[in-house]
Amino acid sequence: MFNPWILLFVGIGFEVVATTCLKLSQGFTKLWPSIGFVIFFAAAFYLFSLCIKHIEIGIAYAVWAGLGIGLIAIVGVLFFSEEINFLKFLAIGMIIMGAIILNLTNTG
Repeated sequence: MFNPWILLFVGIGFEVVATTCLKLSQGFTKLWPSIGFVIFFAAAFYLFSLCIKHIEIGIAYAVWAGLGIGLIAIVGVLFFSEEINFLKFLAIGMIIMGAIILNLTNTG
């Protein structure tokens, strides 16, 4: 069995790829990005289901959401010319910090 944290991080990576495919699918009007979305999201949630057997679901989901938001924001800026300003950066940082703090409170 793999380390559940590795499964979580790989699942987050698949989720980011899936969300990028969703953007590229243009409302499911493009075939290959739409297929990529389904495949990568299925893989992401499968890995998430495995990792929550060993990691508290609240902790796992907080890490999933925090890193997913941060990474997809970076993808948006780098590949889709989306704008980032100080308030957006601060808000995303606060979400990620919340996930980190929640993880640090985990005693089990």
